[in-house]
Amino acid sequence: MKIIASNNRTKVVEFSEGDTLKRRVLPVDSDTVELGIPYGLPFAEILKKSISPDLAIQVEKSLHNSGIWDIEDLQNNPMAAIKAAKRLDIDAKKILNLIKIYGGK
Repeated sequence: MKIIASNNRTKVVEFSEGDTLKRRVLPVDSDTVELGIPYGLPFAEILKKSISPDLAIQVEKSLHNSGIWDIEDLQNNPMAAIKAAKRLDIDAKKILNLIKIYGGK
């Protein structure tokens, strides 16, 4: 488990669960990830509307492995999202449309 960000009250931690990266928001004095609040956009849930559920989960994993967890990450690094989509041979526009859906530029 590694700490991604923290302040006086909370921290964001990243950890692996099998082959899946996860992030949770925890109280700064806790290391119990099971009780943490999931961090980031639910990319798989969003994408299930336009691609198969299994592929949506793969896209989410690929995005997370590329450091894309939220709208700010998408805005700051759209090329990482495009590369994640290309690795799975899907239309990158579906990924980038997430920016529009969630109020991006």
